[in-house]
Amino acid sequence: MNKIAVINSTSDGSTGVIARKIIDNYEGEGRLFCFFGKKYNNVTLIKLSRIKDIISHSISRIDGKDGFHYHALTRKLIKELEAYKPNIIHLHNLHGYWLNIPMLFDYINKNNIKVVWTFHDFYPLTGRCAVPQECELFLNGCNGKCPNKGNYPYAIIHNEKKLFKKKVGVISSLKNIDIITPSSILADYTKKTYLNKYNIQVINNGIDLDKFFFEESDLKEKLGIPKNKIVLLDVMLPISVHKGISYINKLANELDDRYQVVLIGRNDDNIPLSKKILHIPFVKQEELHLYYSFADFFINTTISDNYPTVDMEAIACNLPVLSFDTGGTKEIVTPDVGKVVKKKDYDKFKQEIELCIKNPPKKENFSIRRKDFDEKLMVNKYLELYK
Repeated sequence: MNKIAVINSTSDGSTGVIARKIIDNYEGEGRLFCFFGKKYNNVTLIKLSRIKDIISHSISRIDGKDGFHYHALTRKLIKELEAYKPNIIHLHNLHGYWLNIPMLFDYINKNNIKVVWTFHDFYPLTGRCAVPQECELFLNGCNGKCPNKGNYPYAIIHNEKKLFKKKVGVISSLKNIDIITPSSILADYTKKTYLNKYNIQVINNGIDLDKFFFEESDLKEKLGIPKNKIVLLDVMLPISVHKGISYINKLANELDDRYQVVLIGRNDDNIPLSKKILHIPFVKQEELHLYYSFADFFINTTISDNYPTVDMEAIACNLPVLSFDTGGTKEIVTPDVGKVVKKKDYDKFKQEIELCIKNPPKKENFSIRRKDFDEKLMVNKYLELYK
């Protein structure tokens, strides 16, 4: 069997969980190489000294060339790969101030290693940013004034057009590669770029259905929410402008007393929250399904997303979803289990809340729809690529 090396920025978070889940189900030898997160089985964490790490971070944030610094850390990664000798390298997120992409790809090409690359966002398509929002300048080589200068990965100096050309040269050097996107919309964008010469296919992300299911509880009473209140739940990991917190604040302030907005998620940036929001900073993973189960509707106002996992989790717990049309949302929230509204159309979104409450989807729809989100479907498709 092939020997698999998986490379991702972290062993935790949504991408880390996906990377670990796939490799943990591989019957052959596989290992995840990453730079942040916790130490798990089959995981190699690669670290730099604190001083070197700060210096490299600072340089990348100043000149905006994320992916073109971090020589020392990449040398450590390549040394690990040379000792491991993989037949296939599965790439996930390569951005985030930790990797020198030209060095890694040079190693891959010299050793003629097959590559599977999962695009979790738009970073490989753009000159710099991972989430371009409505901007489509990357379809023209980022030739124009960048409207997303504050976007992650953050930079002080901006020269997206020049950086775009560098990325095209480096990424196009890969010979044997399969590109995977979690959503059809990202696949369609990828096919419009310089990457259209490669094999591009969609493998939808999945979730653990053993962790997300409907279960009755006394959570409403424990949280002190009156029984007659209509609970609107949102989960942001973490709370951010890109996840649409301004719309949640506005809804909480404007909806009448029949409603209670509950928001789960860390508020790392200390964004002001409406006093009418019941904010729960942290919920244990094994208890999260209880929160989805006790709510009446899930409201997702994200304006920057690829394939929102929280929507799948909500539906798997029999919770109807009302969401902005962001990324692959329509591929998850079908009319039988929820409603999708044009992105940023707050008035329509607010109007639909009342309509959705009056005419909720049939409960039997959820037991059917949730089966499509089984992570086993996702894992098996990736394992086929490893053969």
